[in-house]
Amino acid sequence: MELELTTDADAELLLQPAWRCLVFHKQKTSARTRFLIQGRDVVFPAGLEDEASLTDAADPEAPSGKLLPHPAAGIASLAALLDLSPSGFRVEGAHLGRVVEDNLAPIWLVEVTTVDPPLEKALRMGGRFVSIMEARQVPQIQRELLRRAYERILG
Repeated sequence: MELELTTDADAELLLQPAWRCLVFHKQKTSARTRFLIQGRDVVFPAGLEDEASLTDAADPEAPSGKLLPHPAAGIASLAALLDLSPSGFRVEGAHLGRVVEDNLAPIWLVEVTTVDPPLEKALRMGGRFVSIMEARQVPQIQRELLRRAYERILG
């Protein structure tokens, strides 16, 4: 195997796929579950291309020669985006799948653990919290992620 010199930025792109997540809030008293949506995307910090494909969520193995980011790696950025404390989030289990076209970036399911969803903060960033039924306009690949997430949340 021949080694090739790369810049730090190149190495970071090769070794750390993008950190992405699907954000939800589950009301503790009623179990009402809502997902954060911005425009037509439920995947943060950036949506997925309509043609993107996912790996099976049950496949826990990292692709050969690649490192996957720790699920908590993007929480600080997500907290800054929603203007909340990082302690207000919890990663829910293993990833929901990996985006094949994005260097096999995992997509994590992240719960907002505050008593109420941060509705005003979501509005300030151009988003809102919606039920799964209100998310019909999202692309097919993101509807599949919503299905996987909802199954996991319900247990």
